[in-house]
Amino acid sequence: MMQRFVIFLMLAGSCLAQSPDRKEITVSPEVLSQYVGTYAIAPRFNMTITLVDGQLISQMPGQGKAPLIPESETKFSRKGTSVEIEFPKDEKGPASQVILHQNGRDTTGKRLSDKDLKRIAEAAAAFDKRFKDQTAAPGTEAAVRTLVGALQTGKPNYEKMSPDLADATRQQLPDLHQMIVEKGVLQSVLFKGVGPGGADIYQVNFEKGSIDYRVWLEADGKIESANFRPSEYLPPITATAESLHAQLMEVDSKIAAEFAKHPIGSVTAGVVVGKQLIWSKSYGEADMEKKIPADAETVYRLGSITKMFTALMLEQLVEAGKVHLSDPVEKYFPEMKAVQGRFPDAPPITLIQLATHTSGLDREPDDIEVATAGPVADWEKTLIAALPHLRYQFEPGTQFFYSNMGYAILGAALSRAAGESYLEYVPKHIFEPLGMTHSALELNSQILPHLSKGYAVMGPNGEVDSETPARENEKGRGYKVPNGAAYTTVGDLARFASFLMGQGPASVLKTSSLDRFQKEIIVPANIDLTDGYGVGFQVDKHDNYVTFGHGGSVAGYTAMLLINRQKGIGVIVFSNGAVDPGGLAEQSLDILSK
Repeated sequence: MMQRFVIFLMLAGSCLAQSPDRKEITVSPEVLSQYVGTYAIAPRFNMTITLVDGQLISQMPGQGKAPLIPESETKFSRKGTSVEIEFPKDEKGPASQVILHQNGRDTTGKRLSDKDLKRIAEAAAAFDKRFKDQTAAPGTEAAVRTLVGALQTGKPNYEKMSPDLADATRQQLPDLHQMIVEKGVLQSVLFKGVGPGGADIYQVNFEKGSIDYRVWLEADGKIESANFRPSEYLPPITATAESLHAQLMEVDSKIAAEFAKHPIGSVTAGVVVGKQLIWSKSYGEADMEKKIPADAETVYRLGSITKMFTALMLEQLVEAGKVHLSDPVEKYFPEMKAVQGRFPDAPPITLIQLATHTSGLDREPDDIEVATAGPVADWEKTLIAALPHLRYQFEPGTQFFYSNMGYAILGAALSRAAGESYLEYVPKHIFEPLGMTHSALELNSQILPHLSKGYAVMGPNGEVDSETPARENEKGRGYKVPNGAAYTTVGDLARFASFLMGQGPASVLKTSSLDRFQKEIIVPANIDLTDGYGVGFQVDKHDNYVTFGHGGSVAGYTAMLLINRQKGIGVIVFSNGAVDPGGLAEQSLDILSK
């Protein structure tokens, strides 16, 4: 691995070097054809030589194709670089090897036979399946345990390592030994997934911390390469309703006091630990005119928390191999081209940019009153009609800018990729397997009897509007479905919170995939690194932890879901009146995180 990396850097760097003046000669196609083939420069690092219109073309992994300029019948220079490539004469026929001359260093590569190429293709196919299924290669866990144990004793078995890894370990052994010893007793080794580069990733938990190991094995079982970095250690969840009794009473008092100041509509709150909703309570009335008290079965609108379901849809389709985060949106949703003000020569917007609000799209279209009216069933038609009224605010990928339209476009593109409408996909692949039986994207006969009445409090005098929320419930909010249509209860959202804290089920998304999306994918943040936005989630830095979640607001309803992942605790707050759930959720999670 180390050798492969060095060669890659040298070749990439050589592209910046000034190539010396060289005299080009003419070589017959018959001679050039003897050099066509694939050459093994380093383990899993091959150079391919092709012949196109009488010219040899070379290609390295991760690099573009480069013409080879003949200086003799056997020596060539890589165009635009200082790299020289030589094919030693072989009287028996096609060249059997290649020599790279670069920066005073020679590297020889053996020509791969058809049998070798078949074996490589089979290995690549096996890796593709292993990456898709996220299954560990045989022997990697045992290799990690052996390596950790050897570093703890300070006596590694270098015969079980590749030469490069053995050399690096010898040089760094004192530091590696001290680091492992300081972590204390080994407690567990957990498989997290397969990285894009082929490494199996393990979280190694010690008494005093955790390390992520990335390991590659050679065909003979030796460790080809291993690297590590500190990992977020999530200790076993031990909190219960009993152990948190005092904090829960404080949360109860705080919410009751806040509702007493703004006694319009209702508030329903819940606390989730692990897989359990350990506490919930409602305050006020779901319907003030009918004097119906709110309770655990009361249904509220979620607003932008819906974006978390759309993000999960993206993650599911990535795990299934149906889309890539870097796919251009236009691949699935060509209507995207109708958006106005595209920056000249800017690349097309990608799925990951929509999911992280870095697409550069405006928050809403210019015709917002038209675009936000209409039934849920027609949301995609309404979205497409609004696209010519939407503008770019920034060049894609350059700034964070919250865009409701962006998430609607994401939902539309993902629906096309999945071959299922958004209204079918989310209930089938998210709500149902999570057991969210009281959740929906549009009102139905099951949840309608439990729906709270929305009360929008407006203006300095606190005027209450219940007509707009009722009209939106009845007639829809136009394009605002993947970004704000969901209805749910505290019990149902608690199931989703448990899932987000790694409690499964894996049928919705493998824990390793969830972990990767939460920890390893880009999170645009502010300059102070106090808050940011990942793939469908917000993060905010507090004194001793980071909150993870999302808020939402539509006419007459507000909601907040916040999680302390290190503690394994989540807080849910809904309101159909004047109370701000965001502030209450933050204060409550602070209390529970002490």
